Amino acid sequence: MNIIKKPYVAIFLASLMLFSSCNGEQLFQENEFETFTKVSYKEMMYNLKNDIDSVVLESKPESISLENYKIKLLNGELEMSEKQINKISFFSEKLSNYGKFLAQKNNIDIDVNNKSSTIALGGLYSPEDNMETKYKKLKINSEESLQSRMNPWLECALIALGADALWALGGSAASAWTAAAMTRAFTAVAKRFLGPIGVAIAIVSFGICMAGNADNS
Repeated sequence: MNIIKKPYVAIFLASLMLFSSCNGEQLFQENEFETFTKVSYKEMMYNLKNDIDSVVLESKPESISLENYKIKLLNGELEMSEKQINKISFFSEKLSNYGKFLAQKNNIDIDVNNKSSTIALGGLYSPEDNMETKYKKLKINSEESLQSRMNPWLECALIALGADALWALGGSAASAWTAAAMTRAFTAVAKRFLGPIGVAIAIVSFGICMAGNADNS
């Protein structure tokens, strides 16, 4: 009987060790984000920007600027290879995990199994942001009023997503986007042609722009 049981004991112990290892990794990630600072966040965003830019540059025509090329990709005018898409998906994993952490910690009503949403939430909010009042809304009725009433985050949305995004993100009766509403709105615009990859490309451009505005204020 002892001989028969030994393989089962070995399998049980191996499974237990694997479970403990996975649990340890999850706890490590949670602890990492619990102690995340604004500096840590900014470093993550700049590293991701450099990684994404290096991938996008692999196929960028010389006649187009990097930012314009990104907009064309987001608008479905140009395409990337599957290899490029897989690379960006891999590079954006940490930002997605940070977004999951924010959603769970702050009880944000988004689908944490949707990578587009978690990437967007992670890129929209640093650890020290007020998640309910950060993004003030404006009524956009015409191009003239848009230019005269532009605020910093709308300027960054224009850079990251193109002019079409402003109409989706600009108007509402409420005074500010909640974290869940802003995440859904940004995701809806950014993921149209590239899914989570489009969100990753756009949210990094947006986040770096917002960081630059904060540094200059």
